[in-house]
Amino acid sequence: ALLIYPNKPGMILGLAGVLALQGKSEEAIELMERGLPISINEKQKATTRATLCFLYLKCGRKDKAEALAAELPHTRESREVIQPLISQGLNDSEIDRNVRIILLGE
Repeated sequence: ALLIYPNKPGMILGLAGVLALQGKSEEAIELMERGLPISINEKQKATTRATLCFLYLKCGRKDKAEALAAELPHTRESREVIQPLISQGLNDSEIDRNVRIILLGE
């Protein structure tokens, strides 16, 4: 799909979400960073930013996670929810659970 629609943010961010759920964090981060600036869908952008916080954390980029979390809106994808989780230091299983909650609402 990305070959046919290389600059379609929905396709890019959708694939990034699938990669995140599969545990392919670095690949997911690359696509999210590529798709986020071209997306005009605010919900899509909020979900992507929130997911990126946890993916950054999983990949050892706590500073990036904290900086992005500080900019999040006030919802389950908010700084009030995500910053304390980042600060407490989550293991990979807890990070994966939070990615699922954000992406799937589980």
